[in-house]
Amino acid sequence: KGARLWRNTNQTIESQADSLIVFNEIIYDKTDFFNPQLPMGFVVPENGLYSIRGGVLFKAEETGRVELVLVVGEMVDGMPTLKQIENYEIKYVGANELNTVQVSSTCALNEGDIVGMVIDNMTNDDVTVYTEAHNSPSITITKLGNV
Repeated sequence: KGARLWRNTNQTIESQADSLIVFNEIIYDKTDFFNPQLPMGFVVPENGLYSIRGGVLFKAEETGRVELVLVVGEMVDGMPTLKQIENYEIKYVGANELNTVQVSSTCALNEGDIVGMVIDNMTNDDVTVYTEAHNSPSITITKLGNV
């Protein structure tokens, strides 16, 4: 049981801001993890132990710090809300250099949890998340078993 999502267009993250990566293409989805009304990641269909991996290729216009965060949320009053941070990678970058960041985690998740990635741009200019065929940005989830 698993799924992989990808974004097939570039996404710009403004200076000193963070943003959810919004996915718009399903590579595979064997258990209906993807809900097009919540394109920021997966909706967990059942309680269990899951492996999650994600990665992003990006370029910052200025030197600084960029962080990719693997997040788990839940619906509260019809809105996705942060529940926990599962993993993150911080990258100190030079101006106009291509960089990659990756996150992964094995964790217990509950039915209805929302899993996604946030990129936090702590530079003084825009960061562009680049599309690379089925690799960037992408996120994969696999159910390992029951808890």
